Amino acid sequence: MSNKTNIIHSIGDWNHFIDTMAAGRIIVLTDTNTSKHCLPLFESKYLRASQFTHWEIEAGEANKTLAQAEQLWTKLMHREADRSTILICLGGGMLTDLGGFVGSAYKRGIRTIYVPTTNLAMTDAAIGGKTGVNFGGVKNQIGTFHKTEAVLVDPEFLNTLPAREIESGFAETIKHALIADASLWQTLLAKPLTDCANNAKILLQSMNIKQRIVESDSHDFGVRQSLNLGHTIGHAIEAISHESENPLLHGEAVIFGMLAELYISKECAGLAESTLDEISSYLTSNYRFNHLNKMDKTQMMQHMLNDKKNTKGRITFSLISNIGEPTLGIHVSDEIILKSIDFAQHRLTNEIHP
Repeated sequence: MSNKTNIIHSIGDWNHFIDTMAAGRIIVLTDTNTSKHCLPLFESKYLRASQFTHWEIEAGEANKTLAQAEQLWTKLMHREADRSTILICLGGGMLTDLGGFVGSAYKRGIRTIYVPTTNLAMTDAAIGGKTGVNFGGVKNQIGTFHKTEAVLVDPEFLNTLPAREIESGFAETIKHALIADASLWQTLLAKPLTDCANNAKILLQSMNIKQRIVESDSHDFGVRQSLNLGHTIGHAIEAISHESENPLLHGEAVIFGMLAELYISKECAGLAESTLDEISSYLTSNYRFNHLNKMDKTQMMQHMLNDKKNTKGRITFSLISNIGEPTLGIHVSDEIILKSIDFAQHRLTNEIHP
């Protein structure tokens, strides 16, 4: 079976696709934010001739849990939903992760469609078939592989986002350029980040990079691991930040993680110092954090030890040796990891923007 995601860009293609699905029931799952800001557009533009049921959950990563999944499974049972049901997940990565997980397990799998409403979800969470919920304080610790029927991409949804969300979401596109496309990296260097983050052509390039990687390694045993650049340290700082009064957005944590893991790439994978400086300058000119000074490194290391990508009980990194050239499965000493955290923290909190 092909791992290729059916990406839909137009109303005409959407209508044709829905007609071929022969849905017994359509359920649209939103969170409290997308219910307010995105559902009216989605309903008027794409569901005018369709009958559907709307379910809403609370927004926020804290709600991506087994308990929330259980509530949704209970609702599906009470509504006597069967395998002809289609679950449409309208929202960001939290919602597609959770909704995809719910759909993958109910009756051993019902059909899902993702309608990502953030650039992060469009270029990352909606592509690749990974679903999951957070468990035991670890991000996406429980999950499945479940191929969605389609992803509907409409940049108009990005107009509902504040600037911070857009900048955060663009982290995955930066990552895609670094691991797989040097020409895309040059495009990013040449334009302001805000122009790139809302650019439909760049978003599609980013999605195609992830789709190409996923197609060649659907279950994450090889090149797909390159997509983890920035996420080993990023997930750790994200989890810790959610225990504070100033939680980081996912993309912000990935930016921190990328900067740290690029330092590790220099130390352990042969990344040239000049390339590290070029990438670091770009990241620190576009991202800056003022509340990272009290990070507990012991706590961060503990989170990394629980990372699902680890092998043989050792923290494992996906790095780059050059732009577009990933290096996978690298075990790194605690000393270098701690130095990389200091490097990223110093650059992101003390650098003066150009």
